[in-house]
Amino acid sequence: MKLHTFVMKVLAGMAAAAAVFTISVADAKPASKKNAVVWQTDFAKAQKQAAVAKKEILLRFSASWCPPCRVMDAKVWPDQKVAAAVTTNYIPVMIDVDAPGGDTLADKYGVQAIPTVIRLNSKGKVMKSANFMSAPETLEFLGAKTDR
Repeated sequence: MKLHTFVMKVLAGMAAAAAVFTISVADAKPASKKNAVVWQTDFAKAQKQAAVAKKEILLRFSASWCPPCRVMDAKVWPDQKVAAAVTTNYIPVMIDVDAPGGDTLADKYGVQAIPTVIRLNSKGKVMKSANFMSAPETLEFLGAKTDR
């Protein structure tokens, strides 16, 4: 994917995130580790774990410079219900698109914008894909029951 196209899609994602949440300095602070999801970064290892555990992989594409990604870091992943659904039902993997190999995996899964979250079976088949989501939308994406 050409850098210009990628940047334009990221900017579109930022606009979508800003429409849902007001992005502020407070939102960008690191989430509490208490209930947050612990993300792996080794995709191959996660695939093996998913096969043994008979779980799906939750594959998240992100970058340190991505404001909508930081909003999800602050407001979605530390949410107790979201974290419980992820930890119980998935092998969570976070891929930094700027890290070595991150762009290759992003290309493999057709990532056009970040954040992108993909549910994969243990063989790597895409089950479901989405971009920026609120906590209730993420719970729905994960197939978790919610009473919100």
